[in-house]
Amino acid sequence: MGDLTSPAPSTPFGSALETDPAYTAFDVAVVSLALHHMDEPSLVVRRLAERLRPGGVLVVVDFLRHEATAVSHAARKSVAHDGFAIEDVERMFEDAGCAGGFAATEMKGVEFPSLGGDHGHGGHQHGSHAHGHPSGGDSHHRGAGHHADAATRERRAFIARGVKL
Repeated sequence: MGDLTSPAPSTPFGSALETDPAYTAFDVAVVSLALHHMDEPSLVVRRLAERLRPGGVLVVVDFLRHEATAVSHAARKSVAHDGFAIEDVERMFEDAGCAGGFAATEMKGVEFPSLGGDHGHGGHQHGSHAHGHPSGGDSHHRGAGHHADAATRERRAFIARGVKL
């Protein structure tokens, strides 16, 4: 195991995590509804890309940019980004060397309530979903803003993929 969020990769098994094909030559790497919790999502994308073989596929599922909500739910404290612009995700893939065949689509027909979820993760659920078209913007605010109808707003999600060149 290693820490993909560390600026210097953590390698408790010595250099094996950095060089052994069993740990680095993956066909696919997927991160789903987690990047918005990372202080440096571009670093996590780069670390995942480092573990792919040339021609390997990187997949990211996360939220499109949305207005921050002022909620007191404990999980809100772990949210570092209120979604992402597709353009910013594409730049992350490019910087990580995974821009080959980049595509991103909004997941239509999937509901992620902003508030009201009682499953302990700030009102959104993790799982598999369908696809649609992209849009959004980037935000780096924590807990800022409050909207009168926050309980009825829904978050939109995207799925992005790229091939390691």
